[in-house]
Amino acid sequence: MAPAWILCSNLICSREEDPLANQGEYDLSRIREMITLKDILKARILIVDTQPEGITELEAMMHDAGYTAVSSTPNPQEVCELHRDNRYSLVLLDLQMPGMDAVLVMDGLKALEADCHLPVLAIVSQPGQKLRALKAGAKDFVSKPYDRTDLLMRVHHLLEIRLLCLETLLQKEQAEERFIEAQKMEMIGQLAGGVAHDFNNILAVIMGYNELIMSSLSPEIPQRKYAEEIRCASERAAGLTQQLLGFDLEQPSESALPDLNAVVKVYPVARPNRFAPWPRGTETVLVVEDDPSVRDLAHHVLNCQGYEVLTALNGQDALHVVHEHKGERIRLVFTDVVMPLMGGKVMSEWLRTTLPDLKILFTSGYTERVIGRHGVLGAGAEFLPKPYTPHMLSSKVRELLDKECL
Repeated sequence: MAPAWILCSNLICSREEDPLANQGEYDLSRIREMITLKDILKARILIVDTQPEGITELEAMMHDAGYTAVSSTPNPQEVCELHRDNRYSLVLLDLQMPGMDAVLVMDGLKALEADCHLPVLAIVSQPGQKLRALKAGAKDFVSKPYDRTDLLMRVHHLLEIRLLCLETLLQKEQAEERFIEAQKMEMIGQLAGGVAHDFNNILAVIMGYNELIMSSLSPEIPQRKYAEEIRCASERAAGLTQQLLGFDLEQPSESALPDLNAVVKVYPVARPNRFAPWPRGTETVLVVEDDPSVRDLAHHVLNCQGYEVLTALNGQDALHVVHEHKGERIRLVFTDVVMPLMGGKVMSEWLRTTLPDLKILFTSGYTERVIGRHGVLGAGAEFLPKPYTPHMLSSKVRELLDKECL
């Protein structure tokens, strides 16, 4: 008859039944390599026999074989409490003991070993006790009188299986903890990204109107210094939003925000509402933005540059505006990416079915890398990240409109 330890290999966690194992979080063959002979010889063993001579005989064989953590008890009623305190890797349990049925002892051990196999090697003295021991939950059995070689082989293999099971459970728990932690970080990243997105909309309004104020102030006017301080504070705030967006663990830490320090050097010394140094145009453009403050700013900036500006609240509203428009052909749509009812990408696909030459300029409080990584925009899409300044917006719109003239 094959040793019973061969039959209990199915008690070690199955890769087919464990999704974390299939994801490569832990590998059973690698775990098996981690279990060394030194580990097996250090494993805790409890001998349970009411006969002192039986304990002495087994202790001698265990010590001679190199096992260093062997203890014993003649009282079967102590076994469960001892195992609760010491978590033995193997219990050598005499099946025939006066005072308490060994089956009851194994029932108590099973209650303590819900997640791993029962570490019991039953000691039998009658042929009929072998099947009874296995049915009760023992993983293997040895018969009296002992065959030393056979006994030590069974002890070794049961200890190896026990240690494999314990290590597998540990690896699985650690993998589950890493998975839960990754989910938490993803949720925090999404929250941080959402906050940064909304804050970028606010910064776009602050920076935009501040630039309009600065464009109307001469350098010698004291109020211009106040506006400069607002600009500097806004740039620092914009840097913080990029750090929040970078909290997404999949996003590289480099910011997609343009160098605003370079941009602010183009401010003209101007009279109120003087936009002469900025690109101008007369084309009809459509601004699609769900944030009313950002939408009003974009409308004001482009309108002051001479463009005929239409506005829409979201992608669905934009389709209606385009359908109802009877004036000059709309040449460009400046649209937010993420909006209620219909986003910018879906809207642009609908518009291009009837207006294939329509220019689309996307914008978002999320960076271009975040938007692109999630497949919201295709390769080559024109993108202006928030927060943008009026000069950045007018320059990008003019650049994109002029492309068709090349």
